[in-house]
Amino acid sequence: MSLSQAVSMGIGPLATLGEDALKDLAPHGTARSYPKNAVIITEGDETDSLYVLLAGRVKVYVSDEDGKEVVLSTMREGSYFGELVLDGGPRSASVMALEPCRCFVIPMSEIEQLLAKNPLFARHLIHMLIAKTRSLVKQVRDLALKDVYGRFAKFIDESAVDQDGARIVPERLTQSDIAERIGGSREMVNRIVKDLTAGGYISVDAKQIRVHKRLPAHW
Repeated sequence: MSLSQAVSMGIGPLATLGEDALKDLAPHGTARSYPKNAVIITEGDETDSLYVLLAGRVKVYVSDEDGKEVVLSTMREGSYFGELVLDGGPRSASVMALEPCRCFVIPMSEIEQLLAKNPLFARHLIHMLIAKTRSLVKQVRDLALKDVYGRFAKFIDESAVDQDGARIVPERLTQSDIAERIGGSREMVNRIVKDLTAGGYISVDAKQIRVHKRLPAHW
């Protein structure tokens, strides 16, 4: 698939290309592998490259001096991150591998050439940035206007999928993982999970949440 075909189909132009095609497109780019829990990008570091996720899954997060984290998003293969390479400023968030990952890393100089020579790529990148901005505004609104239970219920509702006649959150998550995703404490998530389990709303098996009935509007 060519770059123009990928963009015209409304999918990520870089992420749809294989490693060899990316190498042709960005000769100075390199493929790198990362083990599970490796920090690929660190918040505050120099911005010098764009990462195309060829395989694996990552989380994008911010943290404070005490190590408390808030997860902004998770990404699977077929995504790319590091778009803020465009302004040359420091990284605004960290990215960690949730499982073994392989990325194609494109230096800033070649991103600038792609933007100059391929208006389809430039337009798609702008649309991606707009979508991420909208998502972050939505997260800020939820953090400001919803309590922890409200954010938990929304997370479960948006994450659960129909599987074998049941509603299941496919990702296996610890309570700490969920707390990071919704901006709450592990202790509060633990209390919510216990109460919802006792009420027959959910069950948890091997870190996988199964939804048995619609969660109550309030807790």
